Amino acid sequence: MKRSLFLFIWFIITLTAPLVHASEAAKPSGQVTSLSEILVLNSYHPGYAWSDDEQAGVIDVLRAKDKNGVPVVECLDLKRLPDGKHLAELKKLFRLKYRNKKFSVVIAMDNPALEFAIDSREELFGNAPIVFCGINNYTPALLKGRSDVTGIAESIDLAGTIEVMLRLHPDTREIFSPHDDTATGLAVRKELEALAPRFAKVRFRFNDPLSMEELLKELKRLPKDSLVLEIGFITDKSGRTFGISETTKLFYEHSPVPIYSTYEQRLGFGIVGGKLLNPQIHGTNAGRVALRVLAGEKASTIPIVFDSDSQFMFDYKVLSRFGIPLSALPEGSTVINKPVSFYAAHREVILTASGIIGFLSIIIVLLIINTIQRKRSSEVIRRKDELFKVITSSNPDYILIQDNELRYSFVMNPQLGLTEQDMIGKTDHGFLSKEDADALTEIKRQVLKTGQPVHVEVPLISSKGEKEFFDGSYIPKCDEKGQIDGLIGYFRNVTERKRAEEDIRRMALMLDTAPNSVTVHDFDGRFLYANQRTLDLHGFNRDEFLAINLHQLDAPDSEKLIAPRMQELLNRGEAIFEVAHSRKDGSTLPLEVSARITTWGDKKVILSVATDLTDRKQTENTLRESEERLRFHTDNSPMAVIEWNADFIITRWTGAAEKVFGWSFEETIGKPIMELLMIYEEDIPIVQSVMQRLTDGKSKQVVSSNRNYTKKGEVIQCEWYNSVLYDSAGKMISVMSQVLDITERKRAEEEKHRLEERSRKIVEDIFRFIPEGVLVFSRKRELLRQNEAFRELASGYAKRLGFAEDELENLIVDKIKAAMGDKNIKEIRISMKHETGEQTFDGFEELVLELDMARILFAEEEKARIVISIKDITERKMMEESERRNREVAERLALETAIIAEIGRVVGSILNINKVYKLVATETRKLIPYDRLLVNRVKKGDDRFIVAFFSGIGNPKRRVGDLYPCKGTTTGVVMRTRSGILVQPDDAEEIKDLYPNLYETFKAGLRSTMSVPLISMGEVIGSMNFRSKKLKAYTEHDLRLAERIGMQVAGAIVNAELFNDLDKMEKSLRESEENFRRS
Repeated sequence: MKRSLFLFIWFIITLTAPLVHASEAAKPSGQVTSLSEILVLNSYHPGYAWSDDEQAGVIDVLRAKDKNGVPVVECLDLKRLPDGKHLAELKKLFRLKYRNKKFSVVIAMDNPALEFAIDSREELFGNAPIVFCGINNYTPALLKGRSDVTGIAESIDLAGTIEVMLRLHPDTREIFSPHDDTATGLAVRKELEALAPRFAKVRFRFNDPLSMEELLKELKRLPKDSLVLEIGFITDKSGRTFGISETTKLFYEHSPVPIYSTYEQRLGFGIVGGKLLNPQIHGTNAGRVALRVLAGEKASTIPIVFDSDSQFMFDYKVLSRFGIPLSALPEGSTVINKPVSFYAAHREVILTASGIIGFLSIIIVLLIINTIQRKRSSEVIRRKDELFKVITSSNPDYILIQDNELRYSFVMNPQLGLTEQDMIGKTDHGFLSKEDADALTEIKRQVLKTGQPVHVEVPLISSKGEKEFFDGSYIPKCDEKGQIDGLIGYFRNVTERKRAEEDIRRMALMLDTAPNSVTVHDFDGRFLYANQRTLDLHGFNRDEFLAINLHQLDAPDSEKLIAPRMQELLNRGEAIFEVAHSRKDGSTLPLEVSARITTWGDKKVILSVATDLTDRKQTENTLRESEERLRFHTDNSPMAVIEWNADFIITRWTGAAEKVFGWSFEETIGKPIMELLMIYEEDIPIVQSVMQRLTDGKSKQVVSSNRNYTKKGEVIQCEWYNSVLYDSAGKMISVMSQVLDITERKRAEEEKHRLEERSRKIVEDIFRFIPEGVLVFSRKRELLRQNEAFRELASGYAKRLGFAEDELENLIVDKIKAAMGDKNIKEIRISMKHETGEQTFDGFEELVLELDMARILFAEEEKARIVISIKDITERKMMEESERRNREVAERLALETAIIAEIGRVVGSILNINKVYKLVATETRKLIPYDRLLVNRVKKGDDRFIVAFFSGIGNPKRRVGDLYPCKGTTTGVVMRTRSGILVQPDDAEEIKDLYPNLYETFKAGLRSTMSVPLISMGEVIGSMNFRSKKLKAYTEHDLRLAERIGMQVAGAIVNAELFNDLDKMEKSLRESEENFRRS
């Protein structure tokens, strides 16, 4: 016991040690300044992938120390405005915004931000320490002699990337490096030019300032022995800016040669790869340096980091396009988009699950040890443990405990739609029907009376009125004195098993009534199942048959073929063959067997469907005997019988023919009729006419009279009775002359029978082996048969759509009949809208069925059959429709993102608020259609608003610059609620009292209104209002979109006001200075 206790304590310590370590690690190493005292200075604009990821890395590190804090972020927008003319205005704005704020550290991202921070540190940032990152071509001169500056240089490994390019493409003669004229682009070009002598075998080529279209044409013209090294083309010569992924995609689409880069953001958009720098890791490292400064270290004592974070990374899809094998890549390379194994794709889940299972297994072992110890320590614990084992050992679905009064004291996993609260403290009469409660009470009282367990299977009615079946036992429960004080019940819901058993019973009944023999046996020949037809054919009862092995059942000749047939089944999965079985009475049973491999439980078995061939064999024997008798009579007939093939070559020459014409059998067989010179010259036209009539297919029998020569040269007069035999295509096979050809007639009848039998077999095979629905129609379009798959298809949709059982079947059949006249018809569509309502199937309004028609011919045209297979392709059509909708949504989201970005650009770069209003109105109309757009500004401390801007249909009662009360307007509502609102009534009277101002607007034809608040620094400063003539013109999605636009407009308003205030202050200061000089 002590040993087990020691193991348990050791295990707990092992589990909790990592948690203690984690809690210690989580303690802060030093006091960190509030994040609001940290300024992140971004050289570029939101949406530029490099600086976005770099900034994300910085902020993630900072927020790990203060999850509720947010650092101050300012963007210089020097990628879209590379001339920097706006920096002077930004300085004024920053001076006004941060005149009363002291920063603890400034984080400068990329070269422009560092230069701006160093030049403006004393003026704007109070000589705060500077931490930089993303600096290309770093030299100490960049710091201009300033102290208290440190950071991480952006060390892209151009040389490493060029080396791997030349290793993967040894025939390269030229490397083309497109770049823009921004500071970053020119800096990287300068670095690349410095490396050019190191790679003298290739020529490095750069571009002059070009537009994007001109550069793409340049890429298209690249020769096959060149490569592209993308070093930074974001702004073209016209001033247009492009995202990193957008630029990379365009280069990939137009370049015939591989593209490489040094930045990870381009990976996955068309580059092969390279030694790539991850901006987020770069920013994370810079954030850690900033935390060291905030913790008290002097920035000047922290050395500048020059080590590169780059690593080899490649795109499997692009590697495949250019035929580059993975084996050629540097060791340790990361490859994205590579097909992964199941374990690799789910490694974390598998390892986590394994860990949990192992952890739970250890817990279970420890609990078992603890339970055994507790059992030994106390009799009371022993009895409770015994009760627990009784309950858990059976592993039931439903466990209950009742006292002597049959009141429930414990319920686990209640059934019948009940909860524990429904049952605890009650008897069965408290929640079951009287009939069910009486039956259960009688069983339970018997257990309490006799003290004996009872196993029962009971049907009960659930709270939904459905019958459910339960299988289990009631056992008596005893107190500490051994007296019965209640009972325990444990049951399993076997409703599904009952239904399955019923399905099996129905299936077995169907198989037992099948006209063919159906058996299942394993590969050793042991029978597992046989239907009633099998037993009837063989003469055994079921027990006798199942005790017989296949080797015993096969007749000796058939038994020899069991091994080859088994091999054929293993090779093909199915086989059709003939066998002979021995009946119980010793007679032979000929069978045609169609066998295939299937599963029976968890083992593979052989399913065989056999047809009794007794009648067919007897027919074949009878036919053979008849042919022999006919041949005997023909050969011994006194009438000459001659048979010709389609080329009028003699194929039969009887003894009577030899007597008539004199030529023997050997002299005539295989010779054309004209070669024998047996036709009298003058009668040759008659014979030719007869031959023409025989070959043109118009006459099946031709009687003619003409003269013939004998072998001796004698002329004789003959009557020719000619009958013609044609194949199923109407082509002549043979001619029988001088005989009423009973044999050929029999052959024709046999051919007809075989054709019909073959056609019927084709139809039966279709019914047996095709999983799709099948319908068989007569030549007159009368439905003759339908298989079970078709019935299941129709009944399944009928139940889901509320049709009567056979209503949908008839509807489908009628549709197919109507379509049969069109030979090109491939599918039919049936509306899902039932006449009793507007029901549809998963939002799809049509059931779509694919048709495949086949015409099966019989000898007699009226017996021809049209077989149509039916495949349900509704879900495929739904998926195609869903994909179309998803594409539309994606295109819509892309448009929204682009326009929101454009609005952000306008808001961030223009301080004239009227220009901002006009540009926002133009761009917003592309996303949210309107007939009138209003921007209202709220007078601070006044319950009135001023109309600041309108676009579209004018309103004489709402003029720009006028003041209006907020009461009774949507502007008043959004000011109060601080959220957007949709007002789209069907009738104007619905809003007459709530929004009297909108009442007149609605009556004037603007039937939909959407208003959103303009919020800045947590304060509502106005509203943006959309009006449309269309009823229900706006959706919740439009409302969210308008709120996003409103936030940007609010920022523009505040920036413009700050700029105006600053301008007024400067004018006032100049006037004061002027007045001072005058005085």
